[in-house]
Amino acid sequence: MIPLIPLALALLVAACAPTVSPITPGTSFRDCPECPEMVVVPAGSFMMGASASEAAGMTGGARHHGKWALERPRHSVTIDRPFALGTYKVTREDYAAFVRETGYGDIEACYRWNGHRMALAIGTNWRDPGFAQADRDPVVCVSWHDARAYAYWLSRKTGKRYRLLSEAEWEYGARSDTITTADATARPNGFGVYGMLGGFGEWLRDCWHDTYDGAPSDGGVWTAEGRCNDRVLRGAAPYSGPRRFRPSSRGRLSPFLRTVGVGFRVARALDP
Repeated sequence: MIPLIPLALALLVAACAPTVSPITPGTSFRDCPECPEMVVVPAGSFMMGASASEAAGMTGGARHHGKWALERPRHSVTIDRPFALGTYKVTREDYAAFVRETGYGDIEACYRWNGHRMALAIGTNWRDPGFAQADRDPVVCVSWHDARAYAYWLSRKTGKRYRLLSEAEWEYGARSDTITTADATARPNGFGVYGMLGGFGEWLRDCWHDTYDGAPSDGGVWTAEGRCNDRVLRGAAPYSGPRRFRPSSRGRLSPFLRTVGVGFRVARALDP
């Protein structure tokens, strides 16, 4: 028979032990063994878009250069509640679990570098992108629709609200880092997230807009009056060269295309 007094003391100690809130910024977690690792990002405000000095460096000081407009006007964004962000880009291992469980089909065609330009390579897919990868490397050769299907699977599997990031959420996460080069992926940024500015580009939820005129200020997804035949890409790609990247750098691609230079990361709403 277990003595009552020691048992009571043990229960009291357990009850009084400090606990970590599931929404404490910096907390890492997984919702299932096959789920990607997530980290809690705090609420906050930031200035989205290129500053005058960043834009001048980008365009050689030409204020009416077309590239200037892509990252302007700079505007304030407030993300009013914490959310969870993938510590890493979704990996081959993560994506393989999704394919294995759902039977999601592979498309045997992906754009890759042929020595001169990016060209469609038949027979290339996320399992065989044309270069060696380990299970923990980012999955590539996935379309925007593939990435959305993966996030939907995670939501059904866990009962949590997984999704692709909005463009504002991505830049908010990226601005916790310093300006870096495309191959700098080995260290976490200020939020504990790896590889936002380097490695591979990332699909985002937003439709493409040529400027930030009318952009939402709450960090939400921007689809109104956008060109939804193109979706926003952020981050560096392997063929971007050794140039330095700004958190405001942005691009676009058809959501149906797959390329060896683009993967994705997921976000998740936190329960109240």
